[in-house]
Amino acid sequence: MSIKRVMGRDIGMQLCKILGLDPGLVADIKLNLEPFSVATVEVTRVLTHDEADALVQVVEQYDFIKRVPSDADSQPDN
Repeated sequence: MSIKRVMGRDIGMQLCKILGLDPGLVADIKLNLEPFSVATVEVTRVLTHDEADALVQVVEQYDFIKRVPSDADSQPDN
């Protein structure tokens, strides 16, 4: 008996259509369907040149200051 595999791109295209997303701009779709938790969908979407330009304009409105590392930064998480 052969197993017919379903490719992620096939389901991904259907999800993009249902969610109204342009599949050409979607890099990844993750579903979280844990029992007793709220179902979530995480979409990773690529930026267009126009969106990237707009994002740069927003970022340029802020002054970024390099953070000085503290001793807590060098401690491993337990």
